[in-house]
Amino acid sequence: MSSDERPDDEGRSDLSEDFQTQAGETDIVKTIVQSVSTAKNTDPDELPPLYHSLDAEALTDLWRSRSRSEEDNSLSISFVYSGCQVILSNDIITVKK
Repeated sequence: MSSDERPDDEGRSDLSEDFQTQAGETDIVKTIVQSVSTAKNTDPDELPPLYHSLDAEALTDLWRSRSRSEEDNSLSISFVYSGCQVILSNDIITVKK
């Protein structure tokens, strides 16, 4: 096991790779919190409230108002939450530790 790997609860190694998930039409705030908790291998309840990092209501409104057409789906948002960089782009959430 290299120095940047650590075993997780199931015995696999975490290679500190980016975590990605599909954002979809569900509650974007819950999806972000769940994505960060998965990337950090922690319980979502142990993370600080997302509104400590940004205006969660404004994020939700912006996410709901984005264009759904393929040629105009260019919304990209980036912010830091719980020590991770979170990037929302083209319905994909990327979490960088």
